[in-house]
Amino acid sequence: MRRARRVLPRRTSATPLQTAEIAAFFDQLDRLNQEQLLSLGASWQAREKLPHQDALTQAVAAAGEFGLTAQMEEARDQAVRWALHGPSDLWAVTLQDERLQLRRQAAPALADAAVAIALGDRLNDGARALLLEPWANAIEGRV
Repeated sequence: MRRARRVLPRRTSATPLQTAEIAAFFDQLDRLNQEQLLSLGASWQAREKLPHQDALTQAVAAAGEFGLTAQMEEARDQAVRWALHGPSDLWAVTLQDERLQLRRQAAPALADAAVAIALGDRLNDGARALLLEPWANAIEGRV
């Protein structure tokens, strides 16, 4: 005699953070030019450290409150992986060294932007604006 199996709904890879805005952010990464990458790195380096740390603390708290810590960390990690990814061919590294270096310098700013965009309105406006500032400056051409 066969037992009836309970069929559970299929889990999909969709998470609450897969929004059009975060998808657009990741799509735009490959279209960043050298000037924008340079702006991201410079703007992030020029930030005030204490307000930045406070904004990150608020992001972690918001993610925890809404049960989105893993998703927030995945968005951040995906942005950092993009920034640190280089060619697997050692010879190609020398040819693209400048762009690769700019991507690496932009990694922290990209991580902050991914966190802010992923959390959306779950993060207060002040913290969101502060984390997005280097991204907004680079995309809008402000230095």
